[in-house]
Amino acid sequence: MSFTDRLDGVPLPNGFILPQFTPFNGTGDPIKHLQGFLAKMTIASNDPDISAKAFSNSLADRALDWYMALPLKSIDSYQQTADAFIAKFGSAIQKYQDERALMDIQ
Repeated sequence: MSFTDRLDGVPLPNGFILPQFTPFNGTGDPIKHLQGFLAKMTIASNDPDISAKAFSNSLADRALDWYMALPLKSIDSYQQTADAFIAKFGSAIQKYQDERALMDIQ
């Protein structure tokens, strides 16, 4: 797994229930995905370490492939994960906005 030893050692809270996410597959707006992910995670746990551990559960297809290919023991925080996610998929933001604008014109 990509978690550092510190993050790997963070236990899930008693009674923790992982929220259901609309998976991000590498297309669409990654910022909106992060916003939706955090909105659901805040209800389940307000601990950013738990969000870091849960993030891969919100990914599918190409995005999950990217996450699984991260170097071993490279993820130590939610912010680090979010930054890497935006660095990888941020170029999709403009493409997504352009596609939405074209759909609005039609």
